[in-house]
Amino acid sequence: QGSPARKHHLVPRSYLDRWVEADKVRVTEPDTQHTYVAAPTAVARETDYYRLESEDIDAAEIPPLLFETLLSDVEGHGKTAIDELLARSPDEIDPELMAWFFWYLSFQFTRGRSFREQQRRLAQRLSQLNSGIIAHEMRESLHGAIIPTADEVRSVERVADAVEDGTLILMPQEPSLIDLSMRAADGVGRYFASREWVVYRTPPILVTCDEPVVVIGGPGQPRGRRGHLADAGVVILPLTPSAVLAMFRPDRMPPPTAVTELDHAETLDLNREIIANSVRWVFDQPSRRTAEKLRVPLAPPALGEDEPVEVVNVRGGRAIRVYQPTRWDGADLVPDWPVARWWR
Repeated sequence: QGSPARKHHLVPRSYLDRWVEADKVRVTEPDTQHTYVAAPTAVARETDYYRLESEDIDAAEIPPLLFETLLSDVEGHGKTAIDELLARSPDEIDPELMAWFFWYLSFQFTRGRSFREQQRRLAQRLSQLNSGIIAHEMRESLHGAIIPTADEVRSVERVADAVEDGTLILMPQEPSLIDLSMRAADGVGRYFASREWVVYRTPPILVTCDEPVVVIGGPGQPRGRRGHLADAGVVILPLTPSAVLAMFRPDRMPPPTAVTELDHAETLDLNREIIANSVRWVFDQPSRRTAEKLRVPLAPPALGEDEPVEVVNVRGGRAIRVYQPTRWDGADLVPDWPVARWWR
């Protein structure tokens, strides 16, 4: 029996296969405009990306490839569900299969670089804001039931001093971030289940990316901030180059008689939004170069921060609100929300 594969896909291979021509898919990096054609098995991969391995983890209790194995099972059902969505309306699909698809969507939302980096930067910021408290708790730990040695006292004091003066920032280990993405997915599915679903047919020019679940806030929400699943006007998932799943907030749902086909201009609007949602890679059919033609601003930092505001009834307290920026944050030219008729 060979060793487990160490190259892990950030996007399911079965999903990328839908953009294949002659066994290849086009990959474009929007920030550099570097573009190339490769087999879907060789793209959107990172070494040990889902591997749950650490000196603090017992491999007998938590297998290193637990997440990778879980994803494989979910992706199999996800592929079947997409096939069904392309053939019939969502309410005609077996509820059990749809439940699996909610998981599929949830993992697509939390498994990627965007979610992981956001959580890493949030932990970093909390470490900075609470450095004094953390350092105090470290020093307090020296007064436990077990009397520390002189070397242990000096070691803890050095670390506490470094945390307090900002030269040391506490960050979660990679396995902790992987575990968090699994746990977060458990609560995300209900947001997809509560929405109204429509599959729109498009001209065969639709792209996808390494963050294919795209949250579109809609009018009334800031263009420079990523919307929340709970209140975004619509969430989309490209299904093929010719179809996109749109999941509407119930009060934003277009009339039942509305046309479920998008024209070229509307599809290009969605393509721009999909490209802007990418962290690194956009995927297209090899015969097309859509991501080169539709330019978007450079990828933003993982976390934005508002000016501190005073907190009522908390002596000397301040609140710092953080948000996930989009590529439109601070841009000189910001496009309108895509597919204008969705917002009328």
